[in-house]
Amino acid sequence: MFGNEENDLKITVAKSAGFCFGVKRAVDMVYEQAETGKKVFTFGPIIHNDEVVHDLEKKGVCVIEDIEELKKQKEGTIIIRSHGVSKEIYQLLEEQKIEIVDATCPFVKKIHRLVEEHAKAGDFIVIIGNESHPEVEGIKGWCDQAVCVIETKEQAEEFTPFWETNSDNKQHKICIVSQTTFNYKKFQDLVEIIGKKGYDIIALNTICNATEERQTEAENLARVSDAMIVIGGKHSSNTQKLFEICKKKCDDTYYIQTLVDLDLKQFKSFSSVGITAGASTPNNIIKEVTMGMTEGILEQEDSKKEIQEVTAENVSTQEAADSKPQEAAANNAGTTGEEPESFEQLLEGTLKTIHNGEIVEGTVIDVKEDEIVLNIGYKSDGIITRSEYTNESNADLTTKVTVGDTMQAKVLKVNDGEGQVVLTYKRLAAERGNKRLEEAFNNEEVLTAKVAAVLDGGLSVVVDEARIFIPASLVSDTYEQDLSKYAGQEIEFIITEFNPRRRRIIGNRKKLLLEKKEELKKQLFEKISEGMVMEGVVKNVTDFGAFVDLGGADGLLHISEMSWGRVENPKKVFKVGDEVKVLIKEIKGEKIALSRKFDDENPWLNAADKYAAGHVVTGKVARMTDFGAFVELEPGVDALLHVSQIAKEHIEKPSDVLKTGQEVTAKVVDFNKDARKISLSIKAMLNDQEKEESSEE
Repeated sequence: MFGNEENDLKITVAKSAGFCFGVKRAVDMVYEQAETGKKVFTFGPIIHNDEVVHDLEKKGVCVIEDIEELKKQKEGTIIIRSHGVSKEIYQLLEEQKIEIVDATCPFVKKIHRLVEEHAKAGDFIVIIGNESHPEVEGIKGWCDQAVCVIETKEQAEEFTPFWETNSDNKQHKICIVSQTTFNYKKFQDLVEIIGKKGYDIIALNTICNATEERQTEAENLARVSDAMIVIGGKHSSNTQKLFEICKKKCDDTYYIQTLVDLDLKQFKSFSSVGITAGASTPNNIIKEVTMGMTEGILEQEDSKKEIQEVTAENVSTQEAADSKPQEAAANNAGTTGEEPESFEQLLEGTLKTIHNGEIVEGTVIDVKEDEIVLNIGYKSDGIITRSEYTNESNADLTTKVTVGDTMQAKVLKVNDGEGQVVLTYKRLAAERGNKRLEEAFNNEEVLTAKVAAVLDGGLSVVVDEARIFIPASLVSDTYEQDLSKYAGQEIEFIITEFNPRRRRIIGNRKKLLLEKKEELKKQLFEKISEGMVMEGVVKNVTDFGAFVDLGGADGLLHISEMSWGRVENPKKVFKVGDEVKVLIKEIKGEKIALSRKFDDENPWLNAADKYAAGHVVTGKVARMTDFGAFVELEPGVDALLHVSQIAKEHIEKPSDVLKTGQEVTAKVVDFNKDARKISLSIKAMLNDQEKEESSEE
């Protein structure tokens, strides 16, 4: 629960908001696979949340949208998303012998098992849910028969099982299950409508406990809140149901995906706001919205106090004006023997008057670690506490100002109850800083500041004592779970939202990074062409290749293009940060294919001289097949040693006498430069040796 003393706005976040067990499990599994460096695919978006899906795409995780695209995949790891898939998909993947990582929610798996068992028993399956939802599509695929999907009251009332029109009129039991995220109350109502038709039904409540708890908590929170915020992806079924539930209990219910969608002006008149989120909403987005709400609250209470105190000063001034005739009479009395003004009265007459909100100038007459004392020409000294001087909680004020310094401050209270004037330097600086930030906002100026604090929902930076909040989603152009690395760093950003009255000044670093990347990419594509040789830096290494940063865009150096020789594992050749020289082999749209097979290093250029027919050569066995062994004569040049040419006697297969990595010497019996084929023979070499020996005898 979040509150604010200044306007008493209470913000309550539902305990059950955010990732459920099944979704968190699925997302964790994908991130884990993304770190392996393999080709990773999800069959459909892993969850209904664009922020998470886009972040996974940046990590190389691709989304396969349909079964036809799935059939084309012959390698990589396929992740079954949390919604689950049909039995047909599993069978297809098994036939293709592709590695499967099953991230299906355990509760959805249970439904698959139930409908499969009941369908085999001859029961007619009815699914309560959204027919187009991927979870429901997956459940249908485990029934092995026709099924019926019902979502509305009208569909339940019109429901007629298939046997009603069958000639044999044989009745079956009806097994009713539910989509895990369906509204529990609505599920009960639909089951009741079907039950009244007189059929033999088995109703299985397969709604996830977390969903039921989330919906109940959201309904109760909406009932007692002035406004509700529901956070989640626009395509998320469970978030849409949360919105419907909250809207029935609270008219002022808002459906958003991120903080950017929220207009805080709408919450000015509310005293309590409830926040809930769908099962596919990451915790960092919930924190970002909550922090944004807290930061955006108006300082209403301070404003009220200031108005009251100014009014009181005006009354005092009016009373003083009304007493002028009496004061004049008293002064005249001095000439007629009446008592003159005291020294104190005369002294006060030389001192100025001050008011709340007034800017005063004074001289530092004392300074401590946590307090500054100013002579402001008033009957009382002014006090600036540490918290009213700076946002640095542990700042030593003796290092900030010195006795004798002149400085300006703003009056917070003329009398703090002990006769002292309470001043603020920080708020005056912030007001002036706000003007500076307003100009920066209007001019889209790039600002630089040190990160003052790392918060749950983002970063806090200070410019001229004015605090700017940079939400986590606007800190970087990639999703960053841990922002602690930014603590104390100087960063560049622009102001994309400016509302100082509501203490809402939003900075954006992401936009700058994207613009710089786009500019660098544009410059790169203007100067590069196919056939050009460039220097780059290895950004990522996978099992199939390495991504090289060319200074504006990444190019793929495939494993087959890493060397004229054979590369078994790219990770043994390259590591992140390596500087490499590469050849731009192909540019296709924004995709750049790279190569390290430079023409002047092609080993086949001199192969005709080195490996002409009749030469005896030595190499290592690189790989074997049933028909022969391939011998690497040098990186990029392999020769075939046919099984019939390995020895004079008959050999069934090369592995009977040879091993991978073994060094062999043989005679070149055929050289074909155009086809890049070389044939070797140990048998021919042995025959030659025997002839030489016999001729010598």
